[in-house]
Amino acid sequence: MNTSDNLGPVVKTARLRLGMTRKELAVKLKITPGYLASIETSKKKPAYYLLFHFIRELDISSEMILCPEIINDREKFEQAIVLLRKCDDDKLDTVIALLTSMLKINPVKDRLSNV
Repeated sequence: MNTSDNLGPVVKTARLRLGMTRKELAVKLKITPGYLASIETSKKKPAYYLLFHFIRELDISSEMILCPEIINDREKFEQAIVLLRKCDDDKLDTVIALLTSMLKINPVKDRLSNV
């Protein structure tokens, strides 16, 4: 599946999650609701500059649009990202410690092996 095939469903799911109508999102993006509908149904590919605006307005990660193959369960991933963005530094440290423990990984060793 290529990026353009995946974009429509990602945009629609994120828009609905935020409780936005097509018209509301189209106004924010400065496009027509019809053009947005064509993107959401994968009938049209958006202009490149719109990708950044989708990411910002829909509060989704760039990976959701640019690298969909790395995400197995997009809805859970999106939900986790939204929640993580609401965390302060102490809560993020707690989440990282919990995930590290759950996955039994060594964050320092893993970070060094990726260098």
